[in-house]
Amino acid sequence: MISYRDYRANVREFRLEEPFDFILYRPIAYLIVRLTGSLPLTPNHFSLASLASAVAAGWFLAEGDFFWGGIGIFVFSILDCCDGMLARMKNNGTRLGVFIDMFVDALANIAFYLGLYLGLADTQHPFPIQYLAPLSVVAITVHASAYHYYKKQLLCYIDRNPYGRKEEIEACRLEYEGLKKRKGAWGEKLLFRLFLLFCRLQMNEQTMALFDIDGYPKNNKNMLAFWGLIAGSTHLTILAGSLVAGAVTVYFFYALLLANAWFAAMLAIQHRINENLREVA
Repeated sequence: MISYRDYRANVREFRLEEPFDFILYRPIAYLIVRLTGSLPLTPNHFSLASLASAVAAGWFLAEGDFFWGGIGIFVFSILDCCDGMLARMKNNGTRLGVFIDMFVDALANIAFYLGLYLGLADTQHPFPIQYLAPLSVVAITVHASAYHYYKKQLLCYIDRNPYGRKEEIEACRLEYEGLKKRKGAWGEKLLFRLFLLFCRLQMNEQTMALFDIDGYPKNNKNMLAFWGLIAGSTHLTILAGSLVAGAVTVYFFYALLLANAWFAAMLAIQHRINENLREVA
């Protein structure tokens, strides 16, 4: 049954979601999931569909068809919200499913920015604008990782479990050790290894600071919404919009100037907020 109450039961509040996901993509994803509810679909089906749309978008971009490349990015962003929405509705989400979603996101970014690089290389510009594409993929990776880190940490403190990140990583590591003893399952092993690598690059769980269990959510809940202004879906929405409008330089201005300046400012503000919290010995 489609209803606003049902929709709100399957999404977090605005401050805990990426802005464009909450405002645009999740409402559409909710309708898609509800309308296809009678079909034997799983979250992984939507993950594969989103990957297919990303590859198609990358192909259009490489061919210089930036309008349909931008449309493909919009479609990917919607489908990328469907897997998590379906998992919450059916309560059948798995750790492997989360890894698949993260892996698909990484492949999608490669498709988008590689396609953009190839497409721009064949266009006439006063300077080699195509080289801004690889710089932008570095920007979206760093910015999205920062958002992911602070979101996961905040959710752990909201759940009153400041050790949640360490416990998640340790559980993943133990599951991976057991998985290595099995023959085959190379795909699962690869996803586990990539996730553990991502965690090591993102933070050192052995020295991660602990903060007051009540003070951290109180002081950081609003901060996450500001981090969301440079989250992955924000990057992709501005990229898609600028491509459809035929003004890709707008995205490069955002990604390489505005978003990086915002990232630096947010790091400074975040550091000051956390320094003022009581650190747990």
